[in-house]
Amino acid sequence: MNLALILVDVQYDFWQPFQALPHLATFPAKLTKLLQLARAKNLTIIHTQAWFKPDRSDWMLFYRPEGRGKVPCIAETVGAQFTEFATPQPGELIIQKQTFDGKTGGEIIAAGEWKLEERRLKEKEQALKEISELDAKSAAADRVREELKCFAVLRSRFYIQESEYSFGRNPIIE
Repeated sequence: MNLALILVDVQYDFWQPFQALPHLATFPAKLTKLLQLARAKNLTIIHTQAWFKPDRSDWMLFYRPEGRGKVPCIAETVGAQFTEFATPQPGELIIQKQTFDGKTGGEIIAAGEWKLEERRLKEKEQALKEISELDAKSAAADRVREELKCFAVLRSRFYIQESEYSFGRNPIIE
């Protein structure tokens, strides 16, 4: 069974009106702890994000006419950004949407499967790159090994010499 943590719209525009409520005071710390545990267990983490264009072209129908209230989470504004305690890390899935609700189970499963496949492909690419680097190092070692076969010591001398700059003796090979 695959487990995932799904965070729905933990964004400044949604959090700001509630952050002063006493019964929500521990929410940031608890969510931070939950994310730490999920990341430590390498769970799939999915963030949904309400994200609307400033020109109203993708706003929900109720908000499209002028004067229907402020639409939260306008693209590229601070309000649309994730809160500091729920900021996605690289590799975590972000699903942007033009509604205030979450996604259906099927949509989340499809997005999660896509993310897992993306992760598998990255891991495969990384493994192939590492194998290629190891093959190159092995080939270089083989070349050096062949060069060393041609190396011959015709004469050598070993002795111990008193050090000129310290109180020790140094081995010398000539």
